[in-house]
Amino acid sequence: MQLEQDLYIRLIETTDQTAVITREEFISTTDKIIKRWLNEANEDVPFVVLTCGEKDMGKSIFTRYLINRALDHINSTFGLTYFDCDIGQCEFTIGDCLSYTDIETPLLGPPCSHIKSNAKSDRLLYYGFVSPQPAPVRYLQYVNRLRQLWNIDHKNANKKRSMIVVNTMGWVTGLGLELLKEKICMFSPNVVIQLRNTLVSHQDRNKMPDLTLEWLLRQPVFAPYRDKIKMNNKRQQDYDGQLSYEYIKIQSAAVSDPIHSHRPKLYGRDHRLLATWSYFFTSPDLSSIHLPWSQLLHVFLLNKTNKYSDVIPNTLERSIVALCSSEKFDQLQKSAMNVNGIYRLLNYEDELFDCLGFGWIEHCSNDTQTYEIYTPVKSLSNINLLACGVFDTPDEFQYMFNREKLK
Repeated sequence: MQLEQDLYIRLIETTDQTAVITREEFISTTDKIIKRWLNEANEDVPFVVLTCGEKDMGKSIFTRYLINRALDHINSTFGLTYFDCDIGQCEFTIGDCLSYTDIETPLLGPPCSHIKSNAKSDRLLYYGFVSPQPAPVRYLQYVNRLRQLWNIDHKNANKKRSMIVVNTMGWVTGLGLELLKEKICMFSPNVVIQLRNTLVSHQDRNKMPDLTLEWLLRQPVFAPYRDKIKMNNKRQQDYDGQLSYEYIKIQSAAVSDPIHSHRPKLYGRDHRLLATWSYFFTSPDLSSIHLPWSQLLHVFLLNKTNKYSDVIPNTLERSIVALCSSEKFDQLQKSAMNVNGIYRLLNYEDELFDCLGFGWIEHCSNDTQTYEIYTPVKSLSNINLLACGVFDTPDEFQYMFNREKLK
């Protein structure tokens, strides 16, 4: 469908693509988990449920079902938190991010309908890629940092008997499986839920193994990460040996319809694009701001061949950046490269940055040495870093921001 000036809309049929069946197995499993949470959780140690499975197994379906049933018990005593470790298809943010979100309302729509532009009590970390593969150690550092932040926030807030639901990626072979083991070790879950497909042959080499406790103890650790955090063999044995969780394997509720299998469907990138649209254009707080170059540190998370490695800031024009904050700004600035008063870091992996939100750089003014940025972020005083990574930017964004100028 053509609108104007080579602007197109791509229509995707999805209504008959997948049938969602609320199985008795789902109901009994969620009720069992909720009962354990209410009986076992205390104010100091959360009750943790980790969901896993291959791609298109319906992890999100089960997770939403569990969360929506658990919401009946949320009050001044019991709390519910969602940890999103799937950087390729986030539930509450645009792509490339890890976050935790305190849940108080039902999850009734697709991920793009859950976007929160100004979540004050939640934590958001910008990783910069849609897969952990380019920097797996850094990815695990972010996961660990997010868990630490929850501990800090929970300690400083009104304590509740919390249930944490951890969403993981569908990458469950090779390196992906090693990363999954490390995440299980970090979160020390009470329950591990694995979604399975009974149509997959048990002899398929690419089939995800059953993530039982016995599997966990046999599975090799991801040595580069443990070397990074200086974990010796004795500490590893204590670390892994303390784990004890209930393993539950259930049949996926996402049943593909073979008759309509030829129809287009939404892939990870489609969901990321929809999330980006939702973040910028469903917020009533979207506005244009101006930030001086000299007050910002430019953090480049890509490799040295990325498109921003030439002359900045002009190359950032018409791109999305993460608006971040660091209390170590002065220290980081000393490590940065200073080019005509513009500070930048390339491949900086020794610091993890809290993300306050995202912005679209509409224009770079060489006269005033400022960025014109569209963003829904309200609190701007703490922004001192622009993080540049891999963003899926819709082609129509420039058209939409031109319309914003006319308002």
